[in-house]
Amino acid sequence: MEKKDKIYGGSSRVVQTKYGPLTTVSQSRKELENLLAYAKDNGLDYVNLNIVKNKDQVPNKPTHHLVVNTYNANANKKEEETKWESPF
Repeated sequence: MEKKDKIYGGSSRVVQTKYGPLTTVSQSRKELENLLAYAKDNGLDYVNLNIVKNKDQVPNKPTHHLVVNTYNANANKKEEETKWESPF
């Protein structure tokens, strides 16, 4: 299985409110266009995003970033099926 480059889709931070923590997400027009292009190029109706905590935390800056989840269970199943050979 080949390793794909990460596709970033914005940033987020957790803000404390009187109702508890709230995760806010920010996406630029360019990031949204990249996500739409990824969906179109791969024939997808939706894109799954993972919210990943930043390694370096800076006060008053985003604490997380968004990465496209490119895992495709169906593609992996097809790959496994082609590897399997019948003993008959």
